Amino acid sequence: MFEGTVLRSMRSINPDQEEYSGLVCIGNESDGLTQYEFGITGLINKRELLQPSDQVTFQLDESQRAVLIKAIRKKLIASVDAVKGKSEGCFLLQDSTQ
Repeated sequence: MFEGTVLRSMRSINPDQEEYSGLVCIGNESDGLTQYEFGITGLINKRELLQPSDQVTFQLDESQRAVLIKAIRKKLIASVDAVKGKSEGCFLLQDSTQ
């Protein structure tokens, strides 16, 4: 299992790009490591939209394509602080502890 970064989204996400397949690399994009192509069949969650610079985990198949790709998402915890009065509204207070 590798941890890496999405360098290019698939064309279904960005119709202006010429290449259909997406591109991931091991580590950060600035590390200059080997890049691997991926398609929709390589995603664990087919509904997930991977954008450039998203952190992911993946494996390589026998043809050196990225498969079993899963996004690493940070979960933020927030509480709602509602204010009643003339200007109705609420505010989300983000907890800085993880």
